Order: sequence, then structure tokens, then C-alpha cells
Amino acid sequence: MIRTLIVDRHPALRAGVKVVLEAERDVVVVGDTGALDELLPLLRRTRPDVVLLDCHPPMVGDLRACRLVKCLLPAPRVLIYSAYADERLRVAARVAGADGLLDKNSSALDLVQAIRGVHSGRRLLEPIEPGDVQDATRLLDRQEAQILAMLLDDVAPSEIALALSMPPATVGQRVDDILARLCAESPSTSADIPCDRPAA
Repeated sequence: MIRTLIVDRHPALRAGVKVVLEAERDVVVVGDTGALDELLPLLRRTRPDVVLLDCHPPMVGDLRACRLVKCLLPAPRVLIYSAYADERLRVAARVAGADGLLDKNSSALDLVQAIRGVHSGRRLLEPIEPGDVQDATRLLDRQEAQILAMLLDDVAPSEIALALSMPPATVGQRVDDILARLCAESPSTSADIPCDRPAA
């Protein structure tokens, strides 16, 4: 059984997705929430295989939640489920470590297949075009652009810290800054999420 946790602000959407997933023999919904501050205790309590994570403007909080989930041991798979699955979110999803990105306009069958896909270890992220990387890089300073390039090459944060001669905590903060800029927000000032996993 694929233990699935639904994270979405909209109660009606959570309820609809739950009905769709519970109709499948190989999927069980172990919990759902609309509040990110409930996510960590819920993860510890339910131990899902897959987290279905809404990503809605301003998005940076949702993407930081993705980073948090991917830093757990063992880390669940994260499928970002968003009505805003454009080029910028594709880059940001990679930076945040998501295993997949699915447009909310997709069919129920596509949703179920995507959950099965990420659960099996497939990465359901479309290739990022060079032009999209260039567009993202224009939003960043030089050091952030270096970090972005390494994250997109699946370099672990600890290796980035060594390569750039900076503390791991600083790398984490810079990743948060990158996500904030990609989401058209001011850089984050929240506490770093300790993590030594590849960001994509």
C-alpha cells in the first residue's frame, strides 16, 4: 500500500483528492492537513510514503515545506500538486528537492499514476530548458546562481558548502533565498532547515 499524506489549504480539494485516492486498491490516505505548521508532527505520526503537496502563491512556504520533508530520515517522496506548474515552479521544485510536479488540471488517473510513479522511485520532473535556467539566474546574485547550478546538477548541500567554502547553514539560507526570489518574494529570514540531501 502507498501511504499518502495530502497537504492542501482547500478543504474541498483535500476531500475530493481523498475520495479519488481511496478508490484505489494500492493507495491509502494516512492523513491530510491544510496547515504547514501541522506538517512535521503529522509526518512523524503517519510516516507516509508519498506527500502530495499543494504549492500556491506566494509558494515559498510550500517549497520550504518540501525541503523539510526531504530532510527527514527516511524521506518520503514529495509530489507537488499545483495549479501554477509553470517554468519557474519547475526550477523551484528541483531546488526544493521535489520528486515530481503535477498540474492540478491533470486527470484523476494522471494523479494516481504520478503517485505510483514517485513511490516507485521515478522522478516526474520535466527537463528544465536552458532558457528557463537563464531566466531564473537573472533573478539571483552571483553566488546564488552558482548554488542554483550545482543544485540542478544534484550536488549535495554539504558538497556545495565545501566547494564555496561556506558553512552548511549558510548554504541552507542561500537556498531559501533562491526559493524566495524564484517565487518573487523578498529573501527568507526564517531559520535554516538542516539537510545534507541532494536538493533535487
